[in-house]
Amino acid sequence: MRSVPLRSFNDFLGFGARFSIPRECKWNGRMVSNLIYYQSNYFLLSLVIIMLLSALNPISVLTGLLVICLPLMILLFLDTQTLNTINQPKILVPVCIVIAMLLIRFISGIIFFSCVLLVPVLSKFQCEITIVIKISSMPSCPL
Repeated sequence: MRSVPLRSFNDFLGFGARFSIPRECKWNGRMVSNLIYYQSNYFLLSLVIIMLLSALNPISVLTGLLVICLPLMILLFLDTQTLNTINQPKILVPVCIVIAMLLIRFISGIIFFSCVLLVPVLSKFQCEITIVIKISSMPSCPL
């Protein structure tokens, strides 16, 4: 599998481009083609945003990651065991209580970690809308 080369950031950010709102029949096709054309740029932009936000508050990012992943790993471990956890409340109830306490205690870290993951997605969506309304050389669609 070959990676797509980085495109010019002037082209990626739309400097010097003309814009128009595409017709509805062109919207999906243009969005998919732009996502494919600029996929390396989007990946690099996402990595930079995640690294910058993680540098702002690394403790919150690490606690959010830990609090989100630890209960999932515990539940996965309990699911793979031969124990029937529904019939054994001695195991299930304390695990649920600990998970709930972790979620309540570290809610700020969870929110910050979620924002760190969502900001690149939202910026990609905003860039994609900007790129989609660029005038393209595609023929106009029928009425």
